[in-house]
Amino acid sequence: MQEGQDFAGWPHSIWLVGGTVVVLILAFLNHMFGVRKSGRGIGAADHIHHAPGLSPMYDLAERRAFDPYEIGLRLSRGIATVS
Repeated sequence: MQEGQDFAGWPHSIWLVGGTVVVLILAFLNHMFGVRKSGRGIGAADHIHHAPGLSPMYDLAERRAFDPYEIGLRLSRGIATVS
């Protein structure tokens, strides 16, 4: 096996491990903030969903505007109409 190709033990990049730990801590704090704000675990992400800049994007996503299948259907219908 060549140097640097073993995948057992501690990762070689301390930056990757540190970044992962920081992101996990931030995710936990965000979840706790959401639980405290909504009063329940299931509503913990509501503060993100209803944020002023993100709310329109979530509304579009709920209407399946970003769904690749729906986009493909609209494209194929358009092509079929033109043909």
